[in-house]
Amino acid sequence: MALLAFFALYLANSWSRDFWSPEEIEFAAVAREMSAEGGSLLRPTLAGEPYDEKPPLIYWAGIAIASLGIDPHVAYRIPIALAAVLALWVTFLFGS
Repeated sequence: MALLAFFALYLANSWSRDFWSPEEIEFAAVAREMSAEGGSLLRPTLAGEPYDEKPPLIYWAGIAIASLGIDPHVAYRIPIALAAVLALWVTFLFGS
């Protein structure tokens, strides 16, 4: 229950603010480039150059969530929020 509360707090009001520079803008651009026609789903690129800042799974999750019709300001933040909550849970398990 607490993990769900942390997830909700992390995403609270995400749709009302723009992407924070420069990381979130680049993250959304890479996901958009990967999902575009002719884009490679296996190799993340930004402006045609390899972009290896995050594993492709993060981009794939953002693309999948955005394809459901969710606002991109929220869709590209959901995988990061899930990863943060998962890391918090794993830290709790190791601590206890």
